[in-house]
Amino acid sequence: MSRASQLVKAFNSELIRFYIGTDLIGSEIGAAAKNVIGIAAGMLDGEGCTSIKGALMARGTREIARLIKAAGGNEISAYGLCHLGDYEATLFSQWSHNRRYGEDFVKGVKFDKLAEGVMTSKALLKLADKLGVELPITQAVYRILFENSDPKAELSSLFIRSIKEEF
Repeated sequence: MSRASQLVKAFNSELIRFYIGTDLIGSEIGAAAKNVIGIAAGMLDGEGCTSIKGALMARGTREIARLIKAAGGNEISAYGLCHLGDYEATLFSQWSHNRRYGEDFVKGVKFDKLAEGVMTSKALLKLADKLGVELPITQAVYRILFENSDPKAELSSLFIRSIKEEF
């Protein structure tokens, strides 16, 4: 039995089920990128636009899938447990550090600690630039956090982009 199989068997319980994944690139990018999208979700909450977070989540998943594929991973990983498993909680939970950071940021509330997604936005944009991938949500978060761009205008721009095929 492989080490991964042993760990999955040891940690499975009534409360959580583990699976064995093989896409290290997809897992790493997905785990990091969810924090950036979580900040954007919090910013929507802070601007009173909670009802459109579902659309943000769907488009954010597609954005991350494109980056995973360009980096040599399996884009389907963005739709699996390595990404979506924690992604939904990051965007919707009141306890999500990154979501709360985004909400407080647009409300002008000072935060004690920097959220993981802040510096991850910089790293993702560097990787995206290197790989030639467009990351509009990540770009908007970056501009708000580092270039003092107006949050309402940046977030609105995400929902008035030109119409394209979904996949």
